[in-house]
Amino acid sequence: MRQLINKVENYCVQQQLLVCGGRVLAALSGGADSVCLVHMLKQLQPKWNLQLAAAHLHHGLRGADADADAAFARKLCQTLDIPFYEKKADVAAFARQQNCSVETAGRGLRYDFLEQTARNFAAETDAAADVRIATAHHKNDQAETVLMHMLRGSGSRGLAGIPPKRDNIIRPLLCLTREEIETYLQQNGISFRTDSTNLRSDVTRNRVRLELIPQLKRDYNPEIVETLCRTAEIMRQQQTDIDKQAQQFIQNHVKQEKNDRRVAAGELLAQGMTIGHAVLCHMAGSALEWGHVQAIWRILEKNETGCQMDLPHGMTATLSYGILTVGRRAKTISGFSYILRPGETCLLPELGCVAGVDWAAEQDKRQESVHIMPYHGEPIVIRSRQSGDRIRTGGRLQRVKQMMIDAKIPRELREKIPVVEVGGDIVWVYGLRHADTPHDGTPMIKIWIKEKSTCIRI
Repeated sequence: MRQLINKVENYCVQQQLLVCGGRVLAALSGGADSVCLVHMLKQLQPKWNLQLAAAHLHHGLRGADADADAAFARKLCQTLDIPFYEKKADVAAFARQQNCSVETAGRGLRYDFLEQTARNFAAETDAAADVRIATAHHKNDQAETVLMHMLRGSGSRGLAGIPPKRDNIIRPLLCLTREEIETYLQQNGISFRTDSTNLRSDVTRNRVRLELIPQLKRDYNPEIVETLCRTAEIMRQQQTDIDKQAQQFIQNHVKQEKNDRRVAAGELLAQGMTIGHAVLCHMAGSALEWGHVQAIWRILEKNETGCQMDLPHGMTATLSYGILTVGRRAKTISGFSYILRPGETCLLPELGCVAGVDWAAEQDKRQESVHIMPYHGEPIVIRSRQSGDRIRTGGRLQRVKQMMIDAKIPRELREKIPVVEVGGDIVWVYGLRHADTPHDGTPMIKIWIKEKSTCIRI
């Protein structure tokens, strides 16, 4: 079966998956696919001068069967004379903690384990080494993934399926079908473990593998796996071109501010939804389903300030005065109120600010962060905005809410702007307006608000 090894080697060369003298950590579950991966990498090891190791994560599921999987993987690596790393995790508990499925929890823990193990493998050989993590995904996995994304209505990014390489993760077996893998193992007398949970019909991917693809192959297209893999390759090429255009747009138009990314709605709309999808994925820091993009697009076209929608992973998209902001979902700030006297300071934990009141010197002047006024002994209150708030400025009473709207302050920021009230009258809306408080000969005070690292920004 040298023919299949040559096929994998040629694929690795074509996709630039291996480097001579490199280090490869293979994910080894003990199943047919991962066992084939380790054996083939072992065959390629002398020619490529690879430093090869394998890693196995015990998921804490399936009891004695899982213990037997770990023992099998350990013995296999001893037989092949390659380093073996293993760890046991409680996937079920992690799934409950993260409020996600066991499959999602297992995948997350597995990749975390592989990344950490790759760092350990590098440290034991050469700390500066480029360690690549090899997983055993093959053509049937690719076909299943494309179908599942198609059923969810994904765009070209989802239909591009599993990439041959992503960062330091490589997939040398994406050129083989499951049948080729099983044939290789059978003809070489290589044993492997079978995971009974792969036969459960209550998992979507299993139903696609066990029911949908066989039906499509039987009734519609005998080469459905190859067809779907070819579709993924075409979509991946198209997505590469889209990503290049999106990256150019991102460099020129997307602005980073702390943990938020912002872009002018009109400029993004002009790019069209296909490139916009790639831009929005960058802004959100993760892949977005096509449905998310459509919903954001409707917000952009509607162009109403204050429109907002939640995105995966605790992110949110907000349109405010023609600017789309994508960032971490803000915590709701409850009402706050603090009373101060001259010489006192206090922390405003809701805003991450410090406020204080001091007696003013003659040289002190009003600034953006300082309000100076005569003081007659009234309580000085620093509080959140309330309905009906008004401030006398410029010779007339103005509604604080309307003032914020006129200043085009996004709705989600308005509750973060402190209002200063003295003797029942609002004398200062931080960062916006000072009240008319002429000097009447009374001793003057200065009220100040100092922003800290996580301060408000208007």
